Amino acid sequence: MKLRTLLLAACLLPFPLHAQGLNYSYLQGSYEVWTDPDTHEWVIKGSYEFADSFYAFLEDASGGRHAGVGYYHPLRVDLHPYAQFGLADSRDGFRPVLEGGVRWMLDRQWEMRGLARFITDGHIDQRGREDDELIFAAEGVYNLNRTAALVAALGVPMEADGLVLQFGGRLNF
Repeated sequence: MKLRTLLLAACLLPFPLHAQGLNYSYLQGSYEVWTDPDTHEWVIKGSYEFADSFYAFLEDASGGRHAGVGYYHPLRVDLHPYAQFGLADSRDGFRPVLEGGVRWMLDRQWEMRGLARFITDGHIDQRGREDDELIFAAEGVYNLNRTAALVAALGVPMEADGLVLQFGGRLNF
């Protein structure tokens, strides 16, 4: 429990901000590892800004699909709190997924994101029962240039055991 508390505190720490702006139109491919249960999968996700402060997103993994809309409020060019609502597929139809967080630029190359994601019936326990899942995560993006970036993320699920690790690349457009 101390590890989870420490990781959550690290996700919420404020960092100095110096940057150019945040992009909400991208395509990302990542390899995701859940440490317990031992699950490895490819994840493809994308986002497209269709109006000022509004974007649509899609996430596809072997565990299911998740799509919806989001809103961000630019406090500064380099600091955006955001909220998004989506629907994910499940055994019983669709289930809502809520996410909120903050994206910020540390400099021209580094972007950080801290988030909390609530998934209804997102965790299946050892007895096969579905429970709601709350995940806290931190993501780092290293922009190689204007179009290509490397991505790494660490997630801490509250119901499932272990951690979620993610590594991949992003194409900005």
